[in-house]
This record gives sequence, structure tokens and C-alpha cells, in this order.
Amino acid sequence: FVISSVLYLVVFMTSSISSMLKKKEESLWQANIQLKQKDRIKDEYVARVTHDIKGHLAVIKMSLDVVSKKFVGDLNDKQAQLVERADARTDRLIDFVQSLLKLTKMRLSNKIPMEVFDLAGTINNSVAEAKERADDCNIKLIIIPDNVDQKIFGNQISIEEIITNILLNSIKYTPPGGRVTLTA
Repeated sequence: FVISSVLYLVVFMTSSISSMLKKKEESLWQANIQLKQKDRIKDEYVARVTHDIKGHLAVIKMSLDVVSKKFVGDLNDKQAQLVERADARTDRLIDFVQSLLKLTKMRLSNKIPMEVFDLAGTINNSVAEAKERADDCNIKLIIIPDNVDQKIFGNQISIEEIITNILLNSIKYTPPGGRVTLTA
């Protein structure tokens, strides 16, 4: 009787626990589906907003070009310098928005675009992105290219983002007057 009672109790508890686990698994599966739907909605929203921002930046860029080419009159040196800085920042912002748009499209399609690209150009883009921050922090940015005149196969946006982030983090944690060296 004791063995039968214990076995019955074990079977009852096992089936009860199994039933609870199945219910929990189903609720987690439903939650995962909802998260994926919300993530897709977020990506679509980011794509729309990024596209809108890109349009506004194009208008800003055209206006700066009109002013810098002196179609509206001459500029003094300080004004020309400010317009030049705004133009350079706008170019970088346009590049950033285009990269964000590409990344969002990549997430929406669930495909990582792979292509053959120039590694040296990618490194140069990353260095250009980090150079101003290094100058602002009084940090010397040293680039030692070694055999980077080759083409590689991969996702250029991701690789450029990785190199840029590494450089920016290195600059962030380097004391003023220090140096950051990139060897490739």
C-alpha cells in the first residue's frame, strides 16, 4: 500500500509539473511571437523615421551648398568656417542616417548583405569618424596600415561600425595627451 501510494503521488506530481511546464512553455512561445511582431513594428518605424530625416538632411545640405558657393553673397572668414563645419557635420550625419537605414532594412529582411569591399577605405572612413573626437580630447590618433590594400568579403557596414566603435572607445578611455594606435 505504501509503495502504491508513493508511486501514485510521484506520478501525480510528475504529471502536474509536466502540465505546468507545458502551459509555461506555451505562454513563453506566445510572448516570443508578440516580441517579434513588436520588434518588426519598431524596425518599420525606424525605417520610416530615418527616411524622413534623410529628406530633411538633403534640404539642409542643399542650403549649405548654396551658402558655401556664395550664391547668396560673400561670407567673412568666420562665417565661411562655420558653414564649412556645418557642411562637414551634415555629410557625416547623412552617412550615419544612410547606414542606419541600411541596417534597418537588413533587420527587416533578415538578410545580411555580403559583398566584396575595400578594407583600406573602410578603415579610412572609421578613422575620419574618430579623428575629430581624438583632436577634441587632445589624443594623437596613429594609423599603421600594414597590407590593407586588399578587398575582403563581408558586411562593410558592420565592419566599419566595429572599427569605429573600437576607436571611439579607445579615445574615450585614453587620458588627454595620450595616443591611440590602429594597426591593420
